[in-house]
Amino acid sequence: MPITFDGVNDEGLMGATLYFPVYCSYQDAATDHTWAVSPDKVISVVLGEATTLADVKTLFQEQITIVNDANPTLNAVSPLHYIFSDSTGASLIVEPQADGVHIIDNSVGMMTNSPDYHWHETNLRNYLAVTPKQHDDVEFFGKTLKLFSQGSGTFGLPGDYTPVSRFVRTAFMKNNVEPAEDEATGVTLAHHVLEPVSIPRGIVVTSNDTFDYTCYSAYICAESRSYYYSTYVNQRINLSASDP
Repeated sequence: MPITFDGVNDEGLMGATLYFPVYCSYQDAATDHTWAVSPDKVISVVLGEATTLADVKTLFQEQITIVNDANPTLNAVSPLHYIFSDSTGASLIVEPQADGVHIIDNSVGMMTNSPDYHWHETNLRNYLAVTPKQHDDVEFFGKTLKLFSQGSGTFGLPGDYTPVSRFVRTAFMKNNVEPAEDEATGVTLAHHVLEPVSIPRGIVVTSNDTFDYTCYSAYICAESRSYYYSTYVNQRINLSASDP
């Protein structure tokens, strides 16, 4: 069965999903007067029903119950959380946990895997000293210690492939890159921001001795409703076909 991992609807509302293991929790059945929606169908349902972020909130608060329903192809219930955004630049993080569905707005507009979003946002405080600016030379025991090259301000930025470190790297880049002036520049910029957290095959080996790697990257423009993507075997940025 088809699974919508990310997309954009006719109103420019965008949604995407990522794995949320350990922290994720669903209901066994829908509550009264709500729809039972399997985790892998949430993006399709929301983009099919909502036009604004306010609509998204209403759906999760009043109309949708995410239930423990396994995907028949995977034969498993995927632990997921979700992010939604629109042309205003605002975004919502939606995280189903044991104590209920957490709807988080006014975020930094980013999401990664576990832990939960609030943990990641708090962890950014550990990297407040990281800067795109070059450090000055230092006088040390009567000697002037000069920097080897550019990039000294980013010393301490984590470089591993855990979700925690990938969140920090992406947040730093998003906060400091030169703003894009148009759609084409924006798509190119998004590609450059995502590449430092893209995982090559062989770098991350799971407990089942399989590779966890980045199959594809997607770049969506809310204003034009355009969906761009690049794949693991073809890094050229492609534009998805429009309506026939």
